[in-house]
Amino acid sequence: LGIGLFGLLALSLIGLQVLNTGPGQRFLASQLERIVPSSGLTIAVGRLEGSIYGRLIIHDLRVGDPQGVFVTAPRVELDWRPVAIIQRKLQINSLTAPTVRWLRLPRLNKTDNTGPILPNFDIYIGKLLLERVIIEPPVTGRRQLARLEGKVDIRDGRALVDAQATSTGGDR
Repeated sequence: LGIGLFGLLALSLIGLQVLNTGPGQRFLASQLERIVPSSGLTIAVGRLEGSIYGRLIIHDLRVGDPQGVFVTAPRVELDWRPVAIIQRKLQINSLTAPTVRWLRLPRLNKTDNTGPILPNFDIYIGKLLLERVIIEPPVTGRRQLARLEGKVDIRDGRALVDAQATSTGGDR
């Protein structure tokens, strides 16, 4: 029994290491596109680079709804600790993107969910930086540029957000 459990643990650890290789990352990227909640929100990535267990670069991020893509980012740098998920926490030390394009407002499917908006697990983002957000005319009526920097801590049904944003439309 002990040898069997040890063998199962060893196979699990090998599997986790294989996911962190090029083919494993391609597999994860393809599986991410298959996850479609009832809201219709989709997330697709072109390529992953780095470690899926720490510092990761996401190339060609596309966020969509049933009508198609509404946000794109050519490069997103993510420094996170996925082990924290075991404790029902999403711990992101840093999430940065040099350029984000917001093409249009999302049109998600209506769902029967009537519960709280905030998730029932903790989310921590120590550094959030979107250096150049290109907001296209379908969003605000005219093209604008924006920048967002801050941090987020969602715990026990409360969201603490400390952020600064500016835009060429004069908003702060």
